[in-house]
Amino acid sequence: MNPLLPIPLRMLLCVSSALALASLASATPTAAQPMYRCVDNDGHVVIGKSTPGVPPPANCRGDAIPVPKAIHSQPVAQKDLEAVKQFLNQRITDLAIREARCRSAHETIEVNKDDALDAIDSLADNRRRVSRAEGRAAGKIEEGAKQAHVSIQQCVRKAQADIAQVRGILSSPEVLRAEAPELLVALKRDHELAETRREADRQDLEQRRYATLRAERAIQAAAEAKEAAKRQVAERLSGELREQWLTLLENVRGVHEIFASDGSSDTSSDASSLRLEAIGRQIQSIRVKYAHQVQMGDHKTLGMAVYAAYAALTAAGPDWQRERQAAESLASAEVNAARYRAIRNLSALDRANSDQSKRLLRAAQQQYEDAKTQLAAKRDSLTQLMSEASRIAKEEREQVQQVNVEARNP
Repeated sequence: MNPLLPIPLRMLLCVSSALALASLASATPTAAQPMYRCVDNDGHVVIGKSTPGVPPPANCRGDAIPVPKAIHSQPVAQKDLEAVKQFLNQRITDLAIREARCRSAHETIEVNKDDALDAIDSLADNRRRVSRAEGRAAGKIEEGAKQAHVSIQQCVRKAQADIAQVRGILSSPEVLRAEAPELLVALKRDHELAETRREADRQDLEQRRYATLRAERAIQAAAEAKEAAKRQVAERLSGELREQWLTLLENVRGVHEIFASDGSSDTSSDASSLRLEAIGRQIQSIRVKYAHQVQMGDHKTLGMAVYAAYAALTAAGPDWQRERQAAESLASAEVNAARYRAIRNLSALDRANSDQSKRLLRAAQQQYEDAKTQLAAKRDSLTQLMSEASRIAKEEREQVQQVNVEARNP
């Protein structure tokens, strides 16, 4: 067996060798028997007795090689045999864990299948019928679950077969001694790989510790620099706060223009709602970012005026929504009433429905007028708030200009 082959392939070859040797076991010692070894057309290792004049099997006749008679004459230390046994026992444990995981997957598949079928049943219950598409989907779910169970069962059988093969090696001292040299090579390689991984982990840990220490030092240096410059940036932050409030006032003015334009479409209402949400987040961000300046009262009048206009717009949102819904209800009632007016010969049922539509139309008209009146009052109040905020913003800008003039002309 080539020691450069991957360990899982070597294990498979060793296991196949064990089964073949177990089936060919006899009273004659192995070292005294002419034997051959080859890989058949299915990829399995075949080990058998070499009989003079009788060729090996046809499926491996071309690559059969003799097994040295001295394979048992080279003694294998007892500690090496114990190491090989421990290696194979660990292999059995790993295969048993794999088998248990495969078995546990059955329950997971059933849970997922039931959840999917329950979802389809829920949709069908809402309509009180099962569509053909849902029936096909349910069938595919059932078929997929069956196929998954088959695959998992194959996984279980494969693990069980591998366990049986490894146990076959452990149960036969002759096979164990025959395969011990190559298994020791595989075991040594496993130990080398484990040591390589441990060294790589150690180096990675050292690098992460160094990176963490360097980051901590950088954070500490940045904190010290920030503390040293804190007094120098106070004026700049105050100016930034003022500009933030002025920019926010322009955003509030944009929403007010939509509100004051009597726009009641879904698009304008949704756009205004989104912009108000963004303005609310900006106000919260300003209060967090410039908490010290806000606490000190920097540009307090401007900030209060902007927030008052924003709060009024937010409070007017339900009235705006109510007016839009009333307009939609009125339009629907007008269409319904017009439909009955267009009928020339009304039946008794149509006349009753026509009277009902007229009553609904009058109610919708009254509801729309009430909502429109209430919304108009909110618009007037908002106009006053926006005027006051604009006046305060103008004064803030004039103060900035005056300070700049004084700075240029000391």
